[in-house]
Amino acid sequence: MTTSTAAPARNRGGRTQHDPTPIKEQHMPTVELTTATGTLTVEATEPVPGLRVYEVPAAHAPLPQYPWVLAHHEGRTLGLFTTAYDANGAAAAVASMADWTRGAMTAANEISFGGHAERFGLALIAHGCAPTSK
Repeated sequence: MTTSTAAPARNRGGRTQHDPTPIKEQHMPTVELTTATGTLTVEATEPVPGLRVYEVPAAHAPLPQYPWVLAHHEGRTLGLFTTAYDANGAAAAVASMADWTRGAMTAANEISFGGHAERFGLALIAHGCAPTSK
């Protein structure tokens, strides 16, 4: 009778196939908002690497009809929207215009120097972005 001394098979994470230890859970990104009453932390999603979508609670929303925010991961707001669906749609529409995982100024330079500024604005508007000026 032969016994095997081979190491147990491992999956891509390096764990054995029968290891019951849970894989580290993915945590939702959070965003810290500065309000008149202090700092408020809200959960966000990252529909595109480097871009965050989150809802500002009604009591703190500067434009209550546009509570959903599309923002760069460093915190710069790109647009305000009425629904999460619209904010996520805008994120998908601008995804290829810059490497959003880099710094905000680098992304801005990619958009402007890459000739995407007008297309960027139109993509946000097409998904219901709040007007920024009259």
